[in-house]
Amino acid sequence: MRVKLTVEYDGTNYVGWQRQDNGVGVQTVLENALSELLGCKITCYGASRTDSGVHALGQVVHFDHPGVVPGDRFPLALIPHLPPDVACIASEQVNDSFNARFDSRGKRYEYGLLVSKVPRPLRRRYAWEVHKPLDVTAMRMAAKHMLGEHDFSCFQGQGCSAPHAIRELTAITIEEAGDTIKISVSGNAFVRYMVRILVGTLVSVGEGRMPPDFVAKVIQSRDRKQAGPTAPAKGLTLCEVYYKEV
Repeated sequence: MRVKLTVEYDGTNYVGWQRQDNGVGVQTVLENALSELLGCKITCYGASRTDSGVHALGQVVHFDHPGVVPGDRFPLALIPHLPPDVACIASEQVNDSFNARFDSRGKRYEYGLLVSKVPRPLRRRYAWEVHKPLDVTAMRMAAKHMLGEHDFSCFQGQGCSAPHAIRELTAITIEEAGDTIKISVSGNAFVRYMVRILVGTLVSVGEGRMPPDFVAKVIQSRDRKQAGPTAPAKGLTLCEVYYKEV
C-alpha cells in the first residue's frame, strides 16, 4: 500500500529534509515515527530536499507499508509519534506508481522579509531582517526578467548535483504589508539555493545596489558572482508541490 503524506515542519532545528550524518533531518524523524506506528521499517521519499533551516507547509512524501492503517488516518495517528515541530496535515492512499519527487510538475516557495530598523525577536525566526527600506516597485521590475525558461547558473549554489540549471519560473509575486514583504516563487523545478539567491538579488535591487534591468544581464552571464547574496534559510518555506491532475 502506497501512501502520500503532506507534511508541515519548522526547519529551525533540522539539517534539512534529507537524512544526514551531521545532524537530524526531517526525513529521519518521520521515518522513525512511521516505523514506530506501523511496527516495521519505513523509508520515506520527499518531493523536495529542503536545506538546513528551511521550513515547509506542504512537503509531499510517499512511502509503502503493509496497510495496517487506512491511508487517510495518518494525520491523527502520527501525532503521538512526532515532535511538536513536525506534523502530517493530510494523507491518502495512492497508486503504487506514484513518486513524490519524480511526479512533481512544479513547486511554490515563499520567502519572508521583515523590514525593521530594530531587531524583532518574536518574528525573526521565519524572516530575513532587513534594516533599511526596500524599493518594492524596483524589485517587481527586476522579477519580470526572471520569469520564463533560463539557464539559472547565476542562482545555483555550490555543491549542486543537478546536471544543468535550466529551469522555468512561472510566477513571482511580491506583496508588501506594513513592515513585511512576502516573495512567492513558482516554477517547474529549482537548483540548490536558487530561491534564496534569487531573493538576495531582489533585495540588492530593492536596496539600490543593482538596477532592475541589470538582472537580465546577470542571468545571461550565468555567473554566480554577478548575482546577489544568498538569503538566510530561515525566511524560506516550501508551500506547495504541484502534480498532474488525474
